[in-house]
Amino acid sequence: MRRKRPPPRGFALLVVLWTVALLALLGTHVTATARQAASLSLRLRDAAAAGAAADGLVAEAIFRLLDPSPRRWVADGTRRMVRLEGGVAEIRLQDHAGRVNPAYATPQLLAALLRHEGVRDPRATALGTAIVDWAGSGDADASGKSKAARYRAAGKMYGPPNDAFLTPDELGLVLGMTPDVVERLAPHLSVWTGRRVDLGRADPVVARALQDIGAGSTGLLQEPPDGSAPPLVVEILAQAQWREARAMRRVVVRIDPADKDAPRPWRILAWD
Repeated sequence: MRRKRPPPRGFALLVVLWTVALLALLGTHVTATARQAASLSLRLRDAAAAGAAADGLVAEAIFRLLDPSPRRWVADGTRRMVRLEGGVAEIRLQDHAGRVNPAYATPQLLAALLRHEGVRDPRATALGTAIVDWAGSGDADASGKSKAARYRAAGKMYGPPNDAFLTPDELGLVLGMTPDVVERLAPHLSVWTGRRVDLGRADPVVARALQDIGAGSTGLLQEPPDGSAPPLVVEILAQAQWREARAMRRVVVRIDPADKDAPRPWRILAWD
């Protein structure tokens, strides 16, 4: 009578080893996934903290601008550093009173600004005229031609609104304008100020352009007839770093404590 062969022990051992390897691989994958989730959660937490810190700086800047005491913050471009529990923050306030509103500027002033920013004639002159035509009233440009027809001839599906600029980005829609030129002009323009340019707050480029055209005879430097101070338009640049996360805010605010009809003495004009 034949004896029965015992089951192969090597095969069972192989099954056990494969099972252990599979469980180890699964455990490694679960651990790695948990670490990635934890890391992502920390990054999201830090990003939220940095954003909240930047927003808080903007709120503090508005409060400081409204402060009537000598401790109030002045919008002179000074960098102010603020220590945070988990990092550091920086804030700058820039007054738009020394900037040029393209809706009120003359073609000569805009062309002078463009020349000081490296745009040569005749392109500088053409762009200055095109900016004025965009915001100017009437359907015809300075040469008497239809403004809308010129834009259609250039392949544009739009034309000038014949009204003031609503946002700085609208400048990029002007015929002949390029992103590079818009970027160079942006620090010198403001769509939220009035006609007057405060020479004492103007940057060197604006000051030289005003000098080039003899701005004293254009009315751009004249005080308001009633002697009242115009509302303060300030650009707030806040940047906060919280551990490895960083948040930036660019906010333009209008400060006018004299406006008794407004629900509050400040108004947000732009928030990026």
